Amino acid sequence: MRGFRLRFTVFSTAFARLLLLWTSLVVIVGASYLVRQTVSDNIVEALRLVAHTHEVRETVFEVTSSLSEMQIAALASRLNGAADAIPARYSQAHDQYLNKLDALRKLTLGSAVQQERIGMLRARIEDRVAVFDRVIHEPAEIGQAAADLENAVTRFPVDDITGAILSHEDTLVQSRQNDADRRVIEGNWATLLATLATILLLGTVVWVSERQMRRRTAAESETRRAVERARLIVESVREPIAIITGDLNLLQANRAFGDFYGTAESMHGLLTDIPGWSLIPPTPSHC
Repeated sequence: MRGFRLRFTVFSTAFARLLLLWTSLVVIVGASYLVRQTVSDNIVEALRLVAHTHEVRETVFEVTSSLSEMQIAALASRLNGAADAIPARYSQAHDQYLNKLDALRKLTLGSAVQQERIGMLRARIEDRVAVFDRVIHEPAEIGQAAADLENAVTRFPVDDITGAILSHEDTLVQSRQNDADRRVIEGNWATLLATLATILLLGTVVWVSERQMRRRTAAESETRRAVERARLIVESVREPIAIITGDLNLLQANRAFGDFYGTAESMHGLLTDIPGWSLIPPTPSHC
């Protein structure tokens, strides 16, 4: 029973060490992955915001470009020989400005200030486009058409609104770019620290395992030396000493035992097979 408890204790200790080792490895790998994933997500989000700001700027330029194209097409429609190709060109620019204006509104849903500016921009553009439509669809002299177009641009300006939108986006892009750069730097440091922590934890696990191994090796060596010392002591004793099993099987004996019973060549076998050995039967007890 005692031997079973000892083996169970040794097994439990080994299992606990193995479980601790695997837990440490899982924590190391899991924590390192989470740190890197978080850093990566932050960097991606910051870069996405920067790209979003550039997309807003590009959409504003496309809206103003469509207006210019419509103005040119409306004026060209009054020129002789150009009327056949102009309506399709004008219609394409008209559809493009509507699509881009809707896209601009969706891109800036998170900013109430930008939404207000885009609403003002839409109102002015619609007033200007109404003049463009009248010029391209109603016959007029080239001089009158040019004057109407110029008057529409003057009465319904959009440069101040688009400038305010772009200025706001410039501020945002600078802030977001700085944030992206900061997150990249922080991500590099976090990755470096996570790597160092991983190396440190792995080193600690290896050191603890190596220490346990050295202790075990030292204990085994000490046990072997103790057994050897005990064997030498038994060998040096002049009295015959032997270790036998319950069925009288000889396991080990010292030199004095072999000399006494003449078993110097063979120290194994049944005790009853040793020459000179006799079993004395027990004396019956009398009541």
